[in-house]
Parts: sequence; C-alpha cells; structure tokens
Amino acid sequence: MFEAWEPSTTYTSLHGALPPSPFFWHSLTLLESGPLSLLLRDMCHLGDLFLSHATRPRTALDAEYNAHATNIVRRLGSLPSAFASEHPMTADWMYETCRIAAIIYAGAIFQRISFSEAANPLQNAIYKQFLQQSGHEPPAQLYLSVLLFEALQLADSVDTWEKFPDVLYWVCAVGAMSARTRRTRAQTEEEEEEEEAEEARYGGERHITLIHRCFNMHATRSLLVVVFGEAKLVGAALKKLLVLQRLVQLPG
Repeated sequence: MFEAWEPSTTYTSLHGALPPSPFFWHSLTLLESGPLSLLLRDMCHLGDLFLSHATRPRTALDAEYNAHATNIVRRLGSLPSAFASEHPMTADWMYETCRIAAIIYAGAIFQRISFSEAANPLQNAIYKQFLQQSGHEPPAQLYLSVLLFEALQLADSVDTWEKFPDVLYWVCAVGAMSARTRRTRAQTEEEEEEEEAEEARYGGERHITLIHRCFNMHATRSLLVVVFGEAKLVGAALKKLLVLQRLVQLPG
C-alpha cells in the first residue's frame, strides 16, 4: 500500500501553489485569519512538503525543503501557550489542543522519529524550543500525549468542535499515534523494564493506555461526522496519514 503512494501531479515546486491538503479541508474555510488558522495551514504545508520530499529521489530541492520546514518549525516553537496570559489566544483551548498536536506532528516529521517518540518531552526539539523561549519549566516531564489529552478535555464541548470535526479528527489521530506504548509490541525483558521505568516517570502505563483509547474513540466519532459527506477526501486523509506515519521512521 505504501509503495503505491503517488504525490499529487499538480505539485510543481516549493514556491508554487501546493495541492489542497485533505486535512482541515472544511475548517480552513471557516476559521478567521489568526494564529490558529496559520498554525493549521503550516501543518498542511509541512505534511505536503514532507510527503513530496520523502517519496522522491534526492534533488537540489532538498535544501529548499529543509529551509521551508525549518521556518515552519521555528514559527510553531515560538507560539505561546494558551495558559500564558495577555495574548490573543489566552484560554483558547481549541488553539492549545491544536498547538500541542502540531508539536507532536511536526516533531515526528522534522526529526524523522515515530509519533510516540515525538511525544517524549526529552526527544521533541520543537517542545524544547518552546520551553526555552517561554521560560516555562516542563510540567512534571509529562508526555506530550498527556498534555494534549488534558488540553482536549478543557476544550471538550459541542460548541468548540461542532464546526470543526476534521480538525478534531486530526488532533485525536495524532494523539492516538503518540499515546501508543511499546507494550503492544514484542519486547525483551530488558526493554520491558526500561519501558516501565520510563512510563512511571512520564505519566504511567495505565494512564497512557486510557488516553490512547480515548483518542481512538474521539477520532472514530469525529470521522463518522465527516465521512458520509466527504468520503473521497476522508479516504485521502487516512491514506496520507498512514503513509506519513511510516515514512517518518525511515532513514532520511
């Protein structure tokens, strides 16, 4: 399935118009211009750039890809948290949910690591940049999947997500991929001990497992809202996410 992936034939160059991303196809027409709209557009752009870059032979465009991706990552790392006071997105929990999901998503793409690794606060370079620039101390070194789930709970209302089921699906899909534990895979005894120690430090295996299930549940529900009206776009989005999930773990 992954080998059959074909980048859009409408893609011409990094400077030209990108094909419409299957993510956020609905919400970007509704959101007013602002930090959240720019954030989602950056994530569309980054995903499209990465897929085009990773599925083609190395060319002179590699340097351009790196420059574009670096600019997106820097903008993301400089965004303030909704918990910070006195800025336009203060206490905007939809924005905060998307910001944390974007840190995981972009971290996996930019660093070429798995989504679960990108949720580790010690491994995600974008999250480290945010902490340095904001002067915040990491909250008990919690996994970003835990922080994402907590932000989602703060934004958990019909009024928040009713018009944006596609964004909610993306957030929960990223959350579900990042909350996977290696316990679901074959492990040596030494690996199991290391995993138990890491989980105990960053949030606990039981809590992470519960979070993973909740993300899956919310992703499924939001997907059902949009699939009947936009079946082809939903199919494209799912395929894109599966391909991306595989490609980030391949050598760069």
